[in-house]
Parts: sequence; structure tokens; C-alpha cells
Amino acid sequence: MNKIIKRCDWANNNPLEQRYHDTKWGIPVFYDKELFKMLCLEGMQAVGMVNDHLMDCEFRRV
Repeated sequence: MNKIIKRCDWANNNPLEQRYHDTKWGIPVFYDKELFKMLCLEGMQAVGMVNDHLMDCEFRRV
């Protein structure tokens, strides 16, 4: 039986956004290195980097 995942509207545009939503979004982070990485990614997004590029960088390692 497949589990139905309820996603936010923004996460239905492409597979990378779905993967980000399902594995990262809304999950608390307590590790300093991970928090720093998230802060840097948010900063890059604030200066105009595209979300698709940022998510590609995030999931390239996985």
C-alpha cells in the first residue's frame, strides 16, 4: 500500500521540490554545521539565487 503524502502547493512543481519537501521541510535541525549550511543557503536565496539551483546543490550529495 502506498502512503499518500500531503504536500504544500509550492512542492508540486518538480521532483526536486517534492524531495526537499518530503525529507527536509519542517524537520527540526539541532546540529551547528547543518544550521550554518541552512543559513548560508537562505542568504544565497535572499540575494537572488534560484531555488532549483540551491536544491540541486543540496541533493547532489545524497
